[in-house]
Amino acid sequence: DFFNHQERRVRPLLLTKEECRKLRREIDIKGMTIVPLKAYFNDSNRVKIEVGLCRGKNTRDKRNAIKDREQKRDADRMMK
Repeated sequence: DFFNHQERRVRPLLLTKEECRKLRREIDIKGMTIVPLKAYFNDSNRVKIEVGLCRGKNTRDKRNAIKDREQKRDADRMMK
């Protein structure tokens, strides 16, 4: 219908060509990830999202996080 908008359509990314290339380079070469940091509405009711680059955890970091989580869970079980 003419008056209904498409809810799930491709929307343009408002970056300059150089910003887009820089993000692509960081993702491809260094294995980084684009993460949304802030989302807000502007005056014309459009959603703006601030994005950032981040580096994922190493496997040894994950092992430590899993070990700490399991120890905390065991301690919580013992307290009950």
